[in-house]
Amino acid sequence: VEELGLFDDTVVVFTSDASDLGPTNNAGIRDIYRFDRATGAMELVSCAADGTPGNDNSYIASISDDGSLVAFDSDATKNYEVGTRFDLADGRVLVDLTAYHIDWENVQARLFTPVDFNAYTINGGGANIDGVELSLVLNPTRYVSVASNVSYTDARLSSLLPDSFAPGGGYAKGTRLPGSSEWMLANSIDFHFDDMAYSPRFTVSHRYLTEAPVAFGGVLQKGGYHLVDFNASAQITDQVEIGLYAKNLFNEYGILNAPFEFAGSVTRPRTFGALLRWNYR
Repeated sequence: VEELGLFDDTVVVFTSDASDLGPTNNAGIRDIYRFDRATGAMELVSCAADGTPGNDNSYIASISDDGSLVAFDSDATKNYEVGTRFDLADGRVLVDLTAYHIDWENVQARLFTPVDFNAYTINGGGANIDGVELSLVLNPTRYVSVASNVSYTDARLSSLLPDSFAPGGGYAKGTRLPGSSEWMLANSIDFHFDDMAYSPRFTVSHRYLTEAPVAFGGVLQKGGYHLVDFNASAQITDQVEIGLYAKNLFNEYGILNAPFEFAGSVTRPRTFGALLRWNYR
């Protein structure tokens, strides 16, 4: 808890990330509170007009001379979303479509010095994130389920993000946010024969995402790969299940995360395996 303001020894303004200060606060997120010592009333200040808590940290609070107004900055975003959900063909086809816009001010970014790679955090600039997401679930027969999710995201800085180590003193408006691939696709098809002996099941899944920078000013790109997995299983008894799997079936190479050119993580190489599950209950 950090006390940031005091009026007439009765009204206190403070920040806290505690989880027990009220039914609407965010655990782990630093919020702004106004506490009246005379009445014992405590009010969450860093919230929307309807009382919804902010979705990121708030800070630098001050209180007016008469104790009635509180001013503060916040990393919270303004989210706008519209969507629809419906089913077709007597429930065999489920559709979920969503479009959204996020207005993010005072972007908090973790950056690194160019020589010794020490990390530091800055607040500044802004970002706009626009996207569309479509989810489909098809159940053409009792034995087959197909799911597909495709999303498009355009996430870019809306103003300069200052960085004294970067050329030009920062990252310009229009710079893509790290890790934000434009397109992501996930598909799966599942064959399940629950009324057959041993209830065999076969699943093929596919994931794809386009390339995206791993860091502001970084050279490396994450994504740009297709990953295909295969799983097969059988229920031998009520307690015993056996299975086979193949991960990254076509041995695609891609970067998952790499803030530095010399350190990061990549996709798992082609892997085959078997499993045995025993439910002791």
